[in-house]
Amino acid sequence: IVLFDGGNDHEYYGFGINSYTLRYQVSGSLAKHIFYAGASSSASTELMRIGGNGNVGIGGTTDASYKLQVNASGYGIAHTDGTYTLSTYLGGSASACWIGSVSNHPLCFYTNNSSARMTISTSGYVGIGITQPNALLQLDNTVVNRKIVLFDALNNDHQFYGFGINHSTVRLS
Repeated sequence: IVLFDGGNDHEYYGFGINSYTLRYQVSGSLAKHIFYAGASSSASTELMRIGGNGNVGIGGTTDASYKLQVNASGYGIAHTDGTYTLSTYLGGSASACWIGSVSNHPLCFYTNNSSARMTISTSGYVGIGITQPNALLQLDNTVVNRKIVLFDALNNDHQFYGFGINHSTVRLS
């Protein structure tokens, strides 16, 4: 279904079916896909905008500057399964940018698709290499010698400035 014809098979506004795909087409990279909801009998509210460059904007009336941009104060993006909820928040009493657990669950950070490398508990305790910290800062017990390195030019267990534990002995190097 062609709503506006640009004179060829690719520069048009319309809908079509192409190899088991419902195709929704705009004429070029400057064109926009804008979704509205009726606000009253005389006005509509913009809900979402997809730019011709692929950037998606939600909650605004201007083109998105990023691949996904949520324009809202307070809560913005949430990821949930109904039990666990991770969310972003803008503003608040600290006038800051926030990311965290909205549900009563710890916030874990991982790298290389592994288990938790760092955890912030619901009590605010931070664990590095441990998932259930019991102090403001708790480090994993499996790392010996070098727990906190303040300076290290040679990357070995014997020539550094810092703190460590070796055989139940606190070590200051």
